[in-house]
Amino acid sequence: MTMQEQTEMLRQIWQQMVAMDKSLNARMDRLDARMDKLDQRLDSIDAKLDTKADNARMDRFESRMQRNFERIELRLVVIDGRLDDLDDRVLRIEEHLGFTPPKPTS
Repeated sequence: MTMQEQTEMLRQIWQQMVAMDKSLNARMDRLDARMDKLDQRLDSIDAKLDTKADNARMDRFESRMQRNFERIELRLVVIDGRLDDLDDRVLRIEEHLGFTPPKPTS
């Protein structure tokens, strides 16, 4: 593989990482907005439950919510792993090509 082909492969991987980062950020923003709405709905439910306590129903609701949060967390772990894999691939290519990786900006 020529240097030009390797450079192009690195460029394509970098573009994929940038696109995935933008996509993940947009998805996280949508998730945050949905979570805010869910919090508002939960606050409303809490207010209603103050006057009518239905423990069994609330326990089922909490269990369902917990399962949903666990599913979301698992999905985020998978996404994070994919980003780590892409980052590792780019790092190996950069090292192979003798590039100095850019300093992370925080």
